[in-house]
Amino acid sequence: MNTHAGVCFTSVRYSYSVGACEYRGSWLSPQLRNDAALKEFLEQELPVGKSVEVRYKPSAPKRSELANPPEVAPVELLQQTKFSEL
Repeated sequence: MNTHAGVCFTSVRYSYSVGACEYRGSWLSPQLRNDAALKEFLEQELPVGKSVEVRYKPSAPKRSELANPPEVAPVELLQQTKFSEL
């Protein structure tokens, strides 16, 4: 998904089994600056077919989340400001 703010994100789908039942869930990726950055992040962190750990609510196994979702490394932001003298 491209947003008007110029960042991209997507929904990553996963499947899991509890007993004899199959379930599916999804995870929203972090927002990245463009499609290429998002694709690179996903190929590195969550390639198709990768096994992931899923947590689910035992009383409602349809409710789940990734146990350790990948994160984007923080980038140091530098800002230069010029102040004018009055």
